[in-house]
Amino acid sequence: MRDMLKARCEQVARLLIPAVRAVVAERLISSGMTQSVAARIMGVTQPAVNYYIKSKRGHRLSQMLKKDDEISRLIDQLADALKNGEASEKDVKKAICEICKLAVNRGYLAE
Repeated sequence: MRDMLKARCEQVARLLIPAVRAVVAERLISSGMTQSVAARIMGVTQPAVNYYIKSKRGHRLSQMLKKDDEISRLIDQLADALKNGEASEKDVKKAICEICKLAVNRGYLAE
């Protein structure tokens, strides 16, 4: 009964955002960036990036997102824009919203 009161946005904040961050962190690190630089660019701490890289945050859903070609492409575009300093806060929010809509529509946040 308690879960019935959880809003979709709560699930997004708890599940989807960490999963997207995990994939972005992975892409930034694999491009040769240090965890500290990736953290600064992503607006999180270096220990958070370390958790994402070691699959301690967002792992299960991040694996699903990486297997989805369209979502993976959007995350790649986001990571590239962040890496190249081309992403404004508005751009990041828009990309997250697009990824969220696709993930929700495809049932990735289903109970």
